[in-house]
Amino acid sequence: MSKDEKDQEYESLLYKTIQRIDRNEKRRFRMNLVVVGVVLLLVGAVAFLVIQYAAEKYQERKAQEVELAQAVRAKEERDRIINSDAVREIIAIVDTTDGFGEVERDSINKNLAFLRANLDSLLVHETKDLSDTVFVWTPPGLVLRDNPVRAESKIIRGYPYGTALQLLYPTDTVLHTETLFRTFEVDGYYVKMQGDSSVGFAFTGLTSQLPFFYSATTIDQYMNLLSKYEELSDRLGIEYERTDQSMSVRSTGLTKGDILLLFRRVFGIDKAQKDGNAQFVIENGDWLIKLPTAEIRIADNVVGGRQSGVVASVTLAN
Repeated sequence: MSKDEKDQEYESLLYKTIQRIDRNEKRRFRMNLVVVGVVLLLVGAVAFLVIQYAAEKYQERKAQEVELAQAVRAKEERDRIINSDAVREIIAIVDTTDGFGEVERDSINKNLAFLRANLDSLLVHETKDLSDTVFVWTPPGLVLRDNPVRAESKIIRGYPYGTALQLLYPTDTVLHTETLFRTFEVDGYYVKMQGDSSVGFAFTGLTSQLPFFYSATTIDQYMNLLSKYEELSDRLGIEYERTDQSMSVRSTGLTKGDILLLFRRVFGIDKAQKDGNAQFVIENGDWLIKLPTAEIRIADNVVGGRQSGVVASVTLAN
């Protein structure tokens, strides 16, 4: 073999060796990319699970804070009622009137139902201007926020069932809808309100201009108390009719949502739903509620092709 041939064979062997090394390096590089990709996916999955877990815990903590705030507010409200001038006046009457029976001062808390029955009118009269007042009509209570955009807001405090809040004008409003009983969409706005010294934004769809009467647990009791406020009844255009087995409520100033909030209390809709004894249906725009004690229909009142308030009819079970 000549020297040139040996050189060519050496160069060929060197070239093949370099190619083999290059292929091995490329294979190793691809394998490393696959390993890095798998590791990154695993890290991303773990990070997602950690973030999801943290978010769930955060939501649970916020819900607990809201419940705690509502409980504190409810206690403050009870204390305010018990220590108010109106209660002291009632206590004085009880102490000096045999007709009320014996009510000792240290048992006032146990007789709160008695006090509320006498306080309904006094508490509503203490409100400065009912035209700018709404009442909390949702059992879980109403949350006051620092921003009308719910997703960007923080909770200031909660107000319990029955609290009177003052609407503040002018105010920014943000449209919002919530679904009650997983069926009925209640529209409203996040508007600026004031309760005691706190000012913030709350959802109007869970409030109503209708006063909240603690002692009214039936529709007849409620309408009897409401009839004492003629100016408010006239402004809301409320008409109530009652027979042995049926009743109807008409209003030119209320919405279907207002009537639903009232009826959920006086007809015990929440308890019936909890017991599995309530049916909720939407029929041609009307809201139908079937309970063991009654069948309820809440509809828009249309006069001459135009909506004119709301009408609700109730048929009592035999």
